[in-house]
Amino acid sequence: MSKKKSLSASSLSLSLPSPGDPSVEEIPLPLILRQSSYADIKTDLLHSMRRSSRLCLLQSQKWAAEMLRPLHKIKLRPGVLAGIKSPVEGEQGEAKFCAKHSAYPAILNAMRRFQYGEAMGYARMRRSEFRHFPVLRFFYFFNKYLHGQAQWLQNAPHPLEFESVAETDVLYLQNLRGEIKEELVQRGLDPLMRYLYAVILRQLGSHSLACEQLMEAISHEPRLWCFWFELADCILTRRDLELILPRLRPHWMRDLFLGRCYYLLNMTEEALGVCKYLRRSLLANTPPVLAQLARVAYNRKDTLDTVKLMDKLRHLYPARLDDMDFYSNVLYVRGDKTRLARLARDLHEIDRLAPETNVAVGNYLGLRDQHDRAVEHLTLAIRAVPDLAQAWLFLGHEYLELKNQPRAVACLQRAVQVDPRDYRAWFGLGKVHESDKKYSLAILYFQRSADNAFHDPKPWCALGDVFVKLNQPEDAARAYWQSYQNGDKEDGAMGKLGRVLIKSDAAKAAIAFQRYIAACEEVVVKGKEDVNRSVFAAELGEAYLFLARQQLEAGNTAEARAWARKALGISGMAKAVSEFLQRVDGKTEHERSVNSDVSAMDLNVTDNSAGVGMEGLISDDEENLPSTIAS
Repeated sequence: MSKKKSLSASSLSLSLPSPGDPSVEEIPLPLILRQSSYADIKTDLLHSMRRSSRLCLLQSQKWAAEMLRPLHKIKLRPGVLAGIKSPVEGEQGEAKFCAKHSAYPAILNAMRRFQYGEAMGYARMRRSEFRHFPVLRFFYFFNKYLHGQAQWLQNAPHPLEFESVAETDVLYLQNLRGEIKEELVQRGLDPLMRYLYAVILRQLGSHSLACEQLMEAISHEPRLWCFWFELADCILTRRDLELILPRLRPHWMRDLFLGRCYYLLNMTEEALGVCKYLRRSLLANTPPVLAQLARVAYNRKDTLDTVKLMDKLRHLYPARLDDMDFYSNVLYVRGDKTRLARLARDLHEIDRLAPETNVAVGNYLGLRDQHDRAVEHLTLAIRAVPDLAQAWLFLGHEYLELKNQPRAVACLQRAVQVDPRDYRAWFGLGKVHESDKKYSLAILYFQRSADNAFHDPKPWCALGDVFVKLNQPEDAARAYWQSYQNGDKEDGAMGKLGRVLIKSDAAKAAIAFQRYIAACEEVVVKGKEDVNRSVFAAELGEAYLFLARQQLEAGNTAEARAWARKALGISGMAKAVSEFLQRVDGKTEHERSVNSDVSAMDLNVTDNSAGVGMEGLISDDEENLPSTIAS
């Protein structure tokens, strides 16, 4: 665990998480990309793009196509292209298959028109041939899944009615799970069917079973990115990743999978290790890699680098909509109205109905305090993609601005249901319940937020605030200390820690206040903050006066006066500082008068004692001397 500002744990004697804690245990990072040639990577991407196209796996096809962009100059070995096969074993085999089974081109045509019911009907007509042609079996079940999902979206209630999920809402998923499980027992499953089975299991909440199916699929077909992408969504904890990592097939896509897992699990340093290599590779300017680099930079609180990377992504691919909802959130957090307005306008010109467009417009309206209109656009985004966790999170924040806490809580709860790893949604729930004085629930939500983002200082500082309100100073001190260890610079954790320690240990409180003052002055000197901001003024003035009182009690009036004068620069502290300085001046005058009286008394006593002593000495000598000498 990193140390900050030379303040050691022993100086405050606070208990910290042990290095062997699974939540902070490091995961090895084997970068297979370093051992793979660009020719092999291009071959795998061509295979993935072509195979995904034949199977209508559109997101996987798009990812492979985007990753191929910078590799156009890479030459392949002779005969490589001939070895890249379609799902029906090559071009010649595909032609024979289409001639023999007219349902195959009809299914593809219907799927590309998003007519999943029609495609399912074509595949059902050839159900007797599933044993000999597994691709038809996959098409049947895949279109049945997509058709059920489309029907559910059409019949779903308004997203803001917040009705609980009924059994009928997932009935089509349960039926599909039963049918595919029967296929597993009778005929076994190929990698494509295992992938579809895992998608259904994940949506039903069986994440561990879904991971097993996906790892089996990857072991047979590691070149389809959709397998890796779905596996990353199924991993909810760091412990899950530790157990899965040794069992994965060593393939270069595993590095990109690890980067995504590290980001989703908020393992910032590990994700940074992957990004450092990707930034030096030929893949650095591909859209997926640029977006991943930007997300990792945002998790590291480097919003400036995030904006630079996203601007580069927009410059290279101006018509790309993916990840623009994330970019709009970054600009919202930075308060950059100009860039956010330009982004919303550009996305509106590309596709005004896209979820990313509605999220960007909603964020822009929220930044302009038009919260009612922001809610409308965010609702449209959720209506199109109900599993868009960021939209639920933003919608919850807009309802908080509108003082509608019940709906805000419902939105944030839906956000954590969609993505339990989103620490921001857990943090928002904690803040809402803290404002309602439901401190036990606030502690629960803040702890979940801290578990999902262990190295983020905000959840720990919020936990300390709740413990202070519950009069639990020891727990509050541990939480504030952990926040400081995680690099807190916005919430004043060390200042709050000093305030907690004032009654129990003044020496440790002085250390905490000194470190807090040093951190504040460092930020102010760099010009990033104003000393009169509430973030600083809350504890900074109290820290200056506390140290001044400590010096005054120790008798160092000059040091006390210096600390007190520093507090004069903080608004609202003039009266307290003037009273303290009067007290210092009074004590100084009193000390001067006492010292002058003592000096005068010492002088008189010295003079008197000197005269009396001499007379006595002469008298004694005269008595002791002989009479002749004495006369």
